[in-house]
Amino acid sequence: MSKKHEVIENNPWKWIPSLYFSEGLPYIAIMVVSGIMYKTLGVSNREFAFYTAWLYLPWVIKPFWSPVVEMYKTKRYWIVSTQFAMGVCFAMVAFLLPTHFFFQSTMALFWLLAFSSATHDIAADGFYIINLSAHEQSWFVGIRSTFYRFAMIAGQGFVVMLAGYIENSTGLDSVMIDVHANEQTTEFVDKGFIPVRQCLEPLPGDMRIVSLSGSQLNMNLGSIETAGFSSIVDSARRANGLTVATQQNEDKETDNIVTSVESFLRKHLGPTRSTDVVQNPGSVGYLFFQLSKPPELDEKIILNLSRDSGSQNISLIAGGSKIFDQTNWNKPLVVVFQVDPREMNKSSAVFELRSGDSVFAWSVSFSLIGLFFILASLYHYLILPTSPVEDHSTTGFTESFISFFQKKGVGVAIVFLLLYRLGESQLVKLAQPFMLDSHDVGGLGFSTAEVGFVYGTVGALMLVAGGLVGGLIAATYGLKRIVLPMAIAMNLPNVVYMYLAYTQPDSFLIVSACVAFEQFGYGVGFTAFMLFMVSFAEDSGSHTTSHFAIMTGFMAMGMMLPMMISGWIQDVIGYQHFFVWVIIATIPGFFIIRFLPINPTFGLKLNRK
Repeated sequence: MSKKHEVIENNPWKWIPSLYFSEGLPYIAIMVVSGIMYKTLGVSNREFAFYTAWLYLPWVIKPFWSPVVEMYKTKRYWIVSTQFAMGVCFAMVAFLLPTHFFFQSTMALFWLLAFSSATHDIAADGFYIINLSAHEQSWFVGIRSTFYRFAMIAGQGFVVMLAGYIENSTGLDSVMIDVHANEQTTEFVDKGFIPVRQCLEPLPGDMRIVSLSGSQLNMNLGSIETAGFSSIVDSARRANGLTVATQQNEDKETDNIVTSVESFLRKHLGPTRSTDVVQNPGSVGYLFFQLSKPPELDEKIILNLSRDSGSQNISLIAGGSKIFDQTNWNKPLVVVFQVDPREMNKSSAVFELRSGDSVFAWSVSFSLIGLFFILASLYHYLILPTSPVEDHSTTGFTESFISFFQKKGVGVAIVFLLLYRLGESQLVKLAQPFMLDSHDVGGLGFSTAEVGFVYGTVGALMLVAGGLVGGLIAATYGLKRIVLPMAIAMNLPNVVYMYLAYTQPDSFLIVSACVAFEQFGYGVGFTAFMLFMVSFAEDSGSHTTSHFAIMTGFMAMGMMLPMMISGWIQDVIGYQHFFVWVIIATIPGFFIIRFLPINPTFGLKLNRK
């Protein structure tokens, strides 16, 4: 019966919120949550930043295959099928995480997810246009944006916090370490050498974290020689498998331009350890921890050490994290603590050495995302209205593409799209790994759950607030007057990461405030970026939609390319200099603003007579 198409009523409230939540969730899971997952599973910043940056490619080339979505089937078909495909792929990510080839296999799945998500974006936006009148499109634009933001909160917040909660609730029992600074002396502080202790044979009972030198450490309030201090830290890092890898990178023959540049940067801008420059380094002490027995085949046990409470004058300077497997289970984690040389009174601090089951935690989290998309696919199959017959013709696409590059000022516009977020694109890829990394490698040592809360709730809410404020300012003063102030609002708050990298505060409140400030500024500044794309595409006649899609491709390219090298840059020069570089990278975006072709009246509410 032909009445079949009339069964599904077109009630936008039934499908717009769920459709745009489904559009935002895979993007944030692919581009942000995947990086946090790989970081907690022991993948280096250099590796995951480079490979996950490639996941932006489907959004870069989206304008080139959008005609395929127009030509074949209906947009309703593409929405339902891509949601089902994403559900299967997310479930497969969860299934493959416990394998020893998890990085390669899950990256392949994230590639499929990225193409599916970008295709879903094309179909969802097209479906929105053909099923709503112009008035309805204006009315629901705020609704779709709100639920897209809710997806960001769910991905960066709920999913990451869930993984962190499971991680903290599973795995081996934590070990609490009591560190005291008093007038007692230690017998090894002047030797500059760590006699590593280890237990070579498996111990009876369940697997556990074994303390080979106790879980309490007493250090004096005096000082040792700088050379001895440096030797102790180098010895600990070598025992933990860090110094050797770094030295090997430095000793590579500079047989090509990449290794030549890397060697130069490491030598002149590499991370400076306080142990190399402090004349009066204070006293140090160290403890040893290992596993009681080897893990199962392909199983990895990740130990992370962070401050629980106590004096800030006692700090961790080596041994914040280590990954154990069958090959190194009995090669201890050497943990080194330092007492501030200015500390003259007795003090103490408590640190927690924990080992959560990160693989299981992320498997559960991605399984739930997969289940959500399977259910979303079924829901939208039942709820989405059956659209009128769609025009599948792609006539005019080539003309639209050519006309875009014939527009006045297109060269400046493209350069702006590529450079405006040059600093932010690198920051966004490494900000959360910076939070997760331990103090001894320049990070803040926060847990997965804490990072999820900071970015997924506080950060996301401030991002939304910044967007609302930015929109209000733009409507009041117009794009041309506010584009430079908004660029400042977007990039200047990045200095908080310089502050965090140089001070490494343990205060959760301070870190949350810094992230909130940076995300609010980003929300304000991004408004100008989006408005410029709208203004540049606005006078394109029948090609407005195509021109805007092309600009989003250049926008994605401006994110992808810097992201690819961000992990390499941070690995070579360390977090402190990396965040300085991020600030420097914002300068070209400021320079190009004065040349932008912007209609002086765009964004203003003009008086009508």
